[in-house]
Amino acid sequence: MAYRYILAVIISGLLMLYAAQADLASQTRLESGLAEAVADTGLVGVGGIILQNGEVIALAVDGVRRKGKTNRIETDDLWHLGSVTKSMTGMLIGRLVDEGVVTYDQPLTELLPELAAEMDPGWQGVTLHHLMTHTAGMPANFPVTTQFIWPDTPEEIRAARRKALRAILVKAPKAEAGDAFLYSNAGITLAGHVAEEVTDTPYETLMAQKVFVPLGLETAGFGPPLGDNPWGHATRFFLTFAMDPTDKADNTPIMNPAGRAHMSLQDLGTFGQVVLDGHLGRGDYMSSEIWQKLHTPVLDEYAHGLGVMQREWAGGTLIWHNGTNTMWYALLLVFPEKDIVMAFTSNDGKFRDAEQAFFSLARAIVTEMSEETATESPQTGSMED
Repeated sequence: MAYRYILAVIISGLLMLYAAQADLASQTRLESGLAEAVADTGLVGVGGIILQNGEVIALAVDGVRRKGKTNRIETDDLWHLGSVTKSMTGMLIGRLVDEGVVTYDQPLTELLPELAAEMDPGWQGVTLHHLMTHTAGMPANFPVTTQFIWPDTPEEIRAARRKALRAILVKAPKAEAGDAFLYSNAGITLAGHVAEEVTDTPYETLMAQKVFVPLGLETAGFGPPLGDNPWGHATRFFLTFAMDPTDKADNTPIMNPAGRAHMSLQDLGTFGQVVLDGHLGRGDYMSSEIWQKLHTPVLDEYAHGLGVMQREWAGGTLIWHNGTNTMWYALLLVFPEKDIVMAFTSNDGKFRDAEQAFFSLARAIVTEMSEETATESPQTGSMED
């Protein structure tokens, strides 16, 4: 028995040492990869976080908050997430379905009775399921003139959102419900509006009540981060400009459900962990039936507010979303088979450069972590006396 106890202690120590070495390797790789991204692409600032088995094993940032200034990015800074917000709206809709407030198969005419009489007949068969999977036939975006509408309070935003969506619904859809994948900011905005109408609660308030607060996302909000945080940057005529967040440097608040959330890297990692836990049947935030619905792709490898695909380098399933408002970029990656979450951010709108750099870095890190697990994990041996 003494031999067995001593062997167990030795093995436990070796496992702890290995885990510490693996975490250090991931931290070093993340730091160097982000530094390379800034050096190679000229991105103003970047950040990244890695979680494995529910724990943060790496967190790093590089670059500056504002081009031409010396203030460096800090690990607790806030980042604009762009269309990663769609995955959060998908989670909100999932909660409402789980609570029996709505169903995925309810038609718009039933969900929005005040607008039903004005809707083009082509919208009669459209449901929440179609909206969240981009198969509703909604146009990609609102008219450009909508970007000049900036209501202030949640109730004013709700009213402006209703008016902007009415202008779309009185016209015929771009395709019949379920026939085609048409990525649509307007469609996800409509889903968010449905949520606020059936609960009689502004979308922004509802997101705090159902998603941000229950998940402990304390830094979550909407619009470009204010205060002592990075500024977004836009490229115009090959020149990069810092965009003052107090000067409407974003899409209209009407589009909050589709792409205006912000939060810290730590909170984005926490959100990704909830997505991962739900996929693996862990936790009690929502029922397993809702998680399965959220993560079942329909067309073009897109599910309910999340991309869901099979990739060999990811070890199987890859759940993800990215986002940009042309001034920021964010990327969330969830690897269920590896129990890993990664998130990357940039305060630079050169989204193609950012996406290529971040996907390459993520793929390299996942591959290295898999190789380390396969070749360096200590053998437990026999526990017999």
